[in-house]
Amino acid sequence: MSLADEIKLEKYLSLLSSVITQCRYLAKEEGNQKQIWAMLDAVHNIPVQLTQWERCDENQLLEELRDYDKKWANKPGGKSLISLINK
Repeated sequence: MSLADEIKLEKYLSLLSSVITQCRYLAKEEGNQKQIWAMLDAVHNIPVQLTQWERCDENQLLEELRDYDKKWANKPGGKSLISLINK
């Protein structure tokens, strides 16, 4: 197994940190369960993929982030996951 390169690790780990922080913020208020679920669903494969980068389909990872963004990025409390990865 091979790890993703340092730049990819930094980008994706930063994304995961932001998602965890955002989920904590959203969890403070009632009615955000669907958004929290969708956000975590969009990123749940990232840790394994970072440790098996040779088998990773990065386009699929990015597509999952885009799918989240289409539904949630422009809603109250929403954040674009693609914008976080493209910093």
